[in-house]
Amino acid sequence: MDLLNSMRTVVAIVDAGSFTRAAERLSLSRAMASKHVADLEAHLGVRLFNRTTRRISLTDTGVEMVGTFRQVLELVEETLRSASDHAAAPSGLLRVSAPMSFGLAHVAPMIAPYLEMHADARIDLSLNDRFVDLIEEGYDLAIRIGQLADSSLIATRLAESRIVVVAAPTYLERYGTPRRIEDIAMHRCLDYSQGGIRRGWSFDHKGQASRTPALESAVVCNNGDALVGMAVDGGGLAYQPDFVVAEHVRAGRLSIVLGEVATRTLGIYAVFPAGRHAPLKTRAFVDHLRLAYAGTPPWSLDNKSQARRRR
Repeated sequence: MDLLNSMRTVVAIVDAGSFTRAAERLSLSRAMASKHVADLEAHLGVRLFNRTTRRISLTDTGVEMVGTFRQVLELVEETLRSASDHAAAPSGLLRVSAPMSFGLAHVAPMIAPYLEMHADARIDLSLNDRFVDLIEEGYDLAIRIGQLADSSLIATRLAESRIVVVAAPTYLERYGTPRRIEDIAMHRCLDYSQGGIRRGWSFDHKGQASRTPALESAVVCNNGDALVGMAVDGGGLAYQPDFVVAEHVRAGRLSIVLGEVATRTLGIYAVFPAGRHAPLKTRAFVDHLRLAYAGTPPWSLDNKSQARRRR
């Protein structure tokens, strides 16, 4: 007997409410639908339906078994889709949202290699620091940095980033180097805002988050690259992620300040709408980014060695 088709027939009868309507949906004769049910009942040794001349209903055993049938059929369909994906290639348009600075430096450069591997794929990349609603705005995927809010989205951790306080050597020579977190408040601070909201400077210290005293910011700006540019020009202290400052630190244009204590580590995630089976185009691009950032990501900084070099 064909167990899977018999299960499908039973589930269709339950959903349709009658043998006749289920048979029509499955393009079967009513006699064949009845045979599938009878064969399955005989195979299992239970009665699934109570039948009268006017209506049908599930037996108590039938209620339990139909739930199991649905799980089995869904698992089979999932397995078949996965097998089909392995034989297929990502194609179609993938709409991606990413933060401006990270997207420019570490998402956009990944697209050309991805398209070389998947010629039928297309990418629509939107770069901004606004918190987008994937469902409402039609995005397939978003890159988010920091603590994720509880939601119905699926999140895959790609890597991590460390936020550090930096300043130009010329600024530190002129105004001095902070020795304690409290000293930061006495310096010119270049502060980041998002949507008009200043986030403050929060640090991870001995497993607990701490916050600087209220800062009288010399500059407030909604773009990290702009703030880092000001810091390079000697404008003050900036508190920015390593993926924004790494190039300048390595070139000696910026120095990390209080690298042991004035720092915070955040996760970098790919998030996409929930579903038992994410589209191949989404999973393929997430895997591509995860592989590119595996191990020590290209933006990582060794704060300890940088602090030693400065002394």
